[in-house]
Amino acid sequence: MRGTIAEKFLLFDLELEQWLSQERKARPSIDKKEHISTMAEEQPVRRTLLDYLMPNTNNYQGSIVRPPVQANNFEIKPALLQVIQHNQFGGAVLEDPHSHMENFVAICDTLKINGISDDAIRLRLFSFSLRYKAKSWLRTQPQGSISTWEYMATKFVTKYFSLSK
Repeated sequence: MRGTIAEKFLLFDLELEQWLSQERKARPSIDKKEHISTMAEEQPVRRTLLDYLMPNTNNYQGSIVRPPVQANNFEIKPALLQVIQHNQFGGAVLEDPHSHMENFVAICDTLKINGISDDAIRLRLFSFSLRYKAKSWLRTQPQGSISTWEYMATKFVTKYFSLSK
């Protein structure tokens, strides 16, 4: 009885067997060490609890996307930063956002460097012109959401322009 059952399983397709034989010969054999190394690469990186508690220092971009600078010797002088910080906007009701923007643009226009756009200079310096509530407002904007000076100015004036003025 064993022979009759085994005969059913001995039937095979000769062409398929020849093809499989050729494929096995053509494929290089996989080494056990290679197999183990590929298995290790597929597994996710294990992290400790301390790794999860450490702050990620790669995400400090902020809301303003600074345009790339093509100049090799681009430097903002500390004196210019002091002038800008001397005329900061705090976000108080009595402060005029239009006046602040006019003063800020006038200060930024004193700096001209070949190969650097006005947007690049203004977007780099604008956060230095804010303090208190206005600085907090800028930090609450979505990361990387501000990429042009026009958009920055519009958002700022819309936020701090009071209808009574």
